[in-house]
Amino acid sequence: MTKQFDSVIIVLGSPNDDTGKLLANAKARCEKAYETYQQLSVRGSCAVLPTGGFGEHFNRTNTAHADYTKQYMIDLGISEDVFLEAALSRHSIEDAVFSNRILQQYKVQKCFVVTSDFHADRVKFIFEYVYDKAQELVVVPAMVILPEKEKARLIAHEKQALAGLKKNGIIYEGL
Repeated sequence: MTKQFDSVIIVLGSPNDDTGKLLANAKARCEKAYETYQQLSVRGSCAVLPTGGFGEHFNRTNTAHADYTKQYMIDLGISEDVFLEAALSRHSIEDAVFSNRILQQYKVQKCFVVTSDFHADRVKFIFEYVYDKAQELVVVPAMVILPEKEKARLIAHEKQALAGLKKNGIIYEGL
């Protein structure tokens, strides 16, 4: 029998360095996931699904990024036994597609997707497109403290990327 959870926290990947050390953005997401887990786990069963595999822009090591985030969250205090299989994705669309495939085997009605504050609008658009409309999706933004110029660059990138998705649609083989 497949284990059931009242909710699942999906933690989206973000860069680590070439030694596997999580950068500020990835740490902020893990810490927000931990905070969210503490709130949800007192109300029912909750699982955590980390995302992130390998890619030039976020993880060039021989270990999946999701493994680094999982360990970081275990070190924060989340029990290893609540983690689901990792979604070894390379980008946000794969985060949604791969995590959705994993969750198909569980009867999950509510998903909390943890990402960075500047990334939240695009994530909401992508996940609402990919996920079953019967599932409740809540995007949980992690506030990331970055230098002003870097944050402005990321916000501009996200606005442009979301505008492109709205104009051209989500194109991904396997949807």
